[in-house]
Amino acid sequence: MSFFSHNIGVKYIAPFSRIYCDVEKFIDDENEVMSKYGQGVFYTKDCKGNVFRRINQDYKDRILESYYFPYHKGLDELTLSLLDKRLIIVDCHSYDEECVQHNKTESYEDICLGYDEQYYSKKLVDGVRDIFVKNGFSVSYNTPYEGTLIPNAIYDKNIPEVFCIMIEINKRVYMLNKLLNDKCKDTIKKVLDYLVVFND
Repeated sequence: MSFFSHNIGVKYIAPFSRIYCDVEKFIDDENEVMSKYGQGVFYTKDCKGNVFRRINQDYKDRILESYYFPYHKGLDELTLSLLDKRLIIVDCHSYDEECVQHNKTESYEDICLGYDEQYYSKKLVDGVRDIFVKNGFSVSYNTPYEGTLIPNAIYDKNIPEVFCIMIEINKRVYMLNKLLNDKCKDTIKKVLDYLVVFND
């Protein structure tokens, strides 16, 4: 997403749609809360619950081997190569509030910040929140989406000087009009500038 472009840092982007293969979901459906909505690693239902494809184990195995595992292998290699310095992993997304199935409410904030206790810094998360709030955006923590991407290579390792945060932008923020779109871009740049100089 162009909102998250920055001249410092390394981008790691899946070159395929998450509807085809969602690399941020757990393979085991018992561990993946979204699987009961047909939106685990393999999406089989749309946001209204309508089935749009049926898949078998053979298909799953081929997609895992061709897309899911190679994505995580590359992410792990990149992550391990950067552990000689402070590392902040920013998991960037946008979402349509009308498509939220697992966490229904009457209204959603402009920005959702997600984190996991493994690589959490209160100072970092609150600092990001404060920038959004000062620029007129409302913020929630871990609602409607919870947690953040943590590469397998560092999962449960508790490595110092590594921090992970998810930023979810409610699509209404940048789709209503150009003024809000530009304001959102400017605010995210301020957030990324803050992360570059962050010192816990």
